Amino acid sequence: MTRIAGQSGIVLCRWSGKDFPNKAEAADLNLSRRYQRLQAEKIMLTGRCLCGDVRFELHGRLGPLAYCHCSMCQRASGSAFGANAPIRSQYLKWVSGRESIREYESSPGKFRAFCPTCGSPIYSWRVAEPDTFRIRLGTLEGDPGRRPVAHFWLSSKAPWFEIRDDLPQYPEGTVTEPGPQ
Repeated sequence: MTRIAGQSGIVLCRWSGKDFPNKAEAADLNLSRRYQRLQAEKIMLTGRCLCGDVRFELHGRLGPLAYCHCSMCQRASGSAFGANAPIRSQYLKWVSGRESIREYESSPGKFRAFCPTCGSPIYSWRVAEPDTFRIRLGTLEGDPGRRPVAHFWLSSKAPWFEIRDDLPQYPEGTVTEPGPQ
């Protein structure tokens, strides 16, 4: 930023080839542009349901990706396991369809959310952690930049599914429980 004298004798600020009556206005414009650029850079991922009615953006890094083999995730996903990752609500921006999402309390204090049109599972959340959503990874449109860390709830694993990777395997739901199987 350089200061130059204007025709009226008022000191102007030159920023990006534009003249401003004072430094504050130039700084405001610069902050606005910087904010817009940072906002654009912060969009890490987008996601949507099968029909496209529900769309969202993730503006922060996902927590650990995991495969959950509990019977509830099997039923909710229609598959051998659920692939999920947590994200704090402050980093989740709804682009469309938020008002149409339906939630089902699958167990006391745990809600699973889905698109009412196509049935795609979108997220789950717990009353005990209201600021955290567990996003269903199949809804993401891109690489989350992380890889799964483990398989959980192997005590409920579908008998017809064989795990063929080297990720740690836990009989129950958390890594704080005694060692891998």
